[in-house]
Amino acid sequence: MFFTTKDKINVIQFGNGDIDVAAGLLDELDKTIGCLSLSPREASKIGTITKRKECMLDTMCNVHTRLIFTDTESIDVVIEYLHQAKECIRND
Repeated sequence: MFFTTKDKINVIQFGNGDIDVAAGLLDELDKTIGCLSLSPREASKIGTITKRKECMLDTMCNVHTRLIFTDTESIDVVIEYLHQAKECIRND
């Protein structure tokens, strides 16, 4: 679920199966950049892969947010913090 709090903080809430997650590449002239795109969808079982037509532009795929990575070390840092968040949930 995508929403903005009363304090104007943008939130992407996972846990309802209502966000499509897609990985891909952005080809720039001087380098290739990895990205993760997040799009709203109808709620379904978490982990369900939605089949959709190929599209050229994010706006055609209803992409809400894109995470862009120019260094693989940045991906490792995000993964580490996601693991920490997972442990926080388990230990609560």
